[in-house]
Amino acid sequence: MAAEYPLLYVTNSKNLRRERVVNPGGKKTDFFADRDNELAAHKARISSEIQQVQAVLHQSAQRFCSSGFVKVTLQEKAWAKTHRPVKRLFTPDENPVVGNSDIGELIVKVSATSLERVRSDVDGIEPETRRKRDRRGRIVLDTTRARSEVGAIEQLSLWSVGDRSVPDARLAIEVFEEHRLAPMYSVQLFESVASLAAQGVPRVKGDSPAASFLKTVRELGQKIGVYLVFGDEEGLVPSVYVGLTDSPGFAIIRGAKDLKLVSEHLREDGSLNPSDHLQLLELLGAHPNVRRVSVPTVFAIDKQAGFTESALGEQRLRRGQSDAPALVPLNLPAPQQGQAYPMVAIVDGGISAQFKDWVVGRYTEIDEDHRDLTHGSNIAGLLVGADSFNGQYMGRLEQDGCWLIDIVMQPDKDNVHAGDYYANGSGQFLDRLETIVAHVRQEHGVRVFNFSLNNQIMVSTRQFSEEATRLDEIARKHDVFFVISAGNARENDARPEWDRRPSYAAAQLIESKMDTLYGPADSLLNISVGATNGHGVPGCLPDAPARYSRRGPGVRGSIKPDVCQIGGAAGDGESTGLHTTNKVGNRVSVQGTSYATPLVAKTLAMLDAELEGTAPREVLLAMLLHSAHLKAPLSGRSVKRYARNLVGFGFPASSEDILTLDRHTFGVVVADSLHIKENTIIDFKWPRAMVGPDGSCRGNARLTLVYSPPVDFRYGAEAARIMLEPSLRQATLGPVNNEDEDEEQLVDGKTRYVSRVKPVHSYGLKRTSREASLLVDGLKWSPVKVLEGQLKGVGQSSDWRLTVNYIARDQAEFPEEGIAFAAILTISDPEKQADVYDELRQELIAGSALQLNDIRTALRIRPRG
Repeated sequence: MAAEYPLLYVTNSKNLRRERVVNPGGKKTDFFADRDNELAAHKARISSEIQQVQAVLHQSAQRFCSSGFVKVTLQEKAWAKTHRPVKRLFTPDENPVVGNSDIGELIVKVSATSLERVRSDVDGIEPETRRKRDRRGRIVLDTTRARSEVGAIEQLSLWSVGDRSVPDARLAIEVFEEHRLAPMYSVQLFESVASLAAQGVPRVKGDSPAASFLKTVRELGQKIGVYLVFGDEEGLVPSVYVGLTDSPGFAIIRGAKDLKLVSEHLREDGSLNPSDHLQLLELLGAHPNVRRVSVPTVFAIDKQAGFTESALGEQRLRRGQSDAPALVPLNLPAPQQGQAYPMVAIVDGGISAQFKDWVVGRYTEIDEDHRDLTHGSNIAGLLVGADSFNGQYMGRLEQDGCWLIDIVMQPDKDNVHAGDYYANGSGQFLDRLETIVAHVRQEHGVRVFNFSLNNQIMVSTRQFSEEATRLDEIARKHDVFFVISAGNARENDARPEWDRRPSYAAAQLIESKMDTLYGPADSLLNISVGATNGHGVPGCLPDAPARYSRRGPGVRGSIKPDVCQIGGAAGDGESTGLHTTNKVGNRVSVQGTSYATPLVAKTLAMLDAELEGTAPREVLLAMLLHSAHLKAPLSGRSVKRYARNLVGFGFPASSEDILTLDRHTFGVVVADSLHIKENTIIDFKWPRAMVGPDGSCRGNARLTLVYSPPVDFRYGAEAARIMLEPSLRQATLGPVNNEDEDEEQLVDGKTRYVSRVKPVHSYGLKRTSREASLLVDGLKWSPVKVLEGQLKGVGQSSDWRLTVNYIARDQAEFPEEGIAFAAILTISDPEKQADVYDELRQELIAGSALQLNDIRTALRIRPRG
């Protein structure tokens, strides 16, 4: 694919590294300035909450241990890193922060003794607002650290049964029976017990939460049969399976092989006695070391999501409306000799023999008589022939042809239970999937995995699902991408069809309560996909969010789903607007996020193929997301704020459009690793044809950053521990007074730079602080950021600066190898007049000494690894 105006790639990006300059900050804030009476009441309430926690800890010490964990919730104005109460109140030596739940919810390890010092500090803060003169003679607040930290706290409470999400015993048993799962609970812990368990529980000493957990579970084993089961490796969040057997006793099992064996044993001989489950869950709900308890889930295919035209015809016949339409055979495209095709692995229930010419590898976990090839074949048909099967979408879908890896892992739920193959549910499924991923990655080089499966559990805004975190670990470890369906809302959970009137559509969203995203679409490092209506379906707006497509938010501060594609409309007619082939080669209409997903997976795989599998994962994701755009009816300003949770960043462009530009648009990719005490800077001149006589600049700019931060899922919504921040700024000599505009002061003090682009989703309700707006709406800590600006004569200078900087959370360790990132900048003339491409290319080569090349050429010659 040759292009006169290709997307460019900087091949000497290391030369852009500069010494990091940190602006002074971190001033102590008085959150109750001139509200001394309110502070007195606040102080008394916090002190009382501490006393209540101390009382419970004294009681808990008699049964469990003397320490526990509290949730310290900060008021929204105090979400910024510099306001957190960790320098005076909750210090690492006495009361360390060990994790987070939601944004601004710290989890702190405490004891009744250590909290006494905290309570003393709370009671002793100055009662009146203080002021002083600064060096410039100005009257400013003079606040102590203790008063600032106490004012930052909204609430303090012991980690509770509700925080642990302890399931109802009766409902848990129903799940075990329905899917024939081993009666084993997945238990996340605050402190790991693995090393202590290796010593042998009778020899465990000490008063720690971990030691207490082992002792009390062993004591429970004198009444009922209890297994503690560990995998081969413990993730960042310590966890263990706790299983119940039908005879009293206690045992510790370790290792993936033994985990599989004990799971299969418990599936046959495990206890489903409600009394046993009640006793175990009471202990887990009360024990200080337990963070979260969950019933293992299983992945499922929503068979209601697709249908054949003949099935619709049969329904119409039963209603006496018409004859059933005849089956229409579809000619599947055949591979052409010498033609390069992308490759996608399909993790599903299997695909039919009609795709034999396209299948280059097959990995089977499911017996032949336990497979249903319908869903996987529909997906395979879209990967191979969506363009020719759906001619009405000219240019929007990738060209036909795709090599397939058939990973048969999902059993047919109508003929077999999920537990018959994966006794402890999705955990065992993902263990096996990782083994297959490692093999096919090495054998075939495939990087894109279509994952149109869900756990059918609505995601939390506070923490990532276990399946999502595991897929993230696999993706990063093996350098692959999972493209995940958002899930389908069925029957009464689905929304009404999207209304043409924005206010009515908004009201429909408010009224809908049960259409939240299904896991693992809350994955932090992979791509999740929502579905939109197909075209030509009566009563359904084309490109509107499909009424069944589940929506975000995912974990707060992230965009989920990431993108959308056509998934088919849920109308009353015989077509959904999206067609594929069924397992026997006939044309079918389909609807579901399952079928939007392969269309996105194909684009990502096409990009990977064009770059011969050498592009860093950050580059591929940045290219996909940078191209994403909103279409009507979601492109209007009044509905953009709703778009975020429905379609993410929008529809990705085709791979050809991503890789090629025109003379009015310049695009460049910068990929590097950011190291501690460094940032990346490019200084350049704005295109002359878009600079006015007074130095004001016009044009459209879009900046996308994707990076791979250190991740610690113990910190819930704050799992990303280091944040990279992109900016596109214009020089100014005058003062900057607008608090909504970002400002950077250079070392020489002569030049300031003002931000001219904002996050594409920075619309919506006003929040109580700019920091809260940046965190939730501006995706401050998200590993994906997309900013844009439509400039209509701004500023008085043609000097601009692109930067990539970082912020680290407290106690975060900067990786020695740095943090890999990819930034993409496009600048265009909306009036289609200026030769932006050639001018900016020459400017960056001459003015910034960049080495630029067509991204395909640049990455093809890039050394692997």
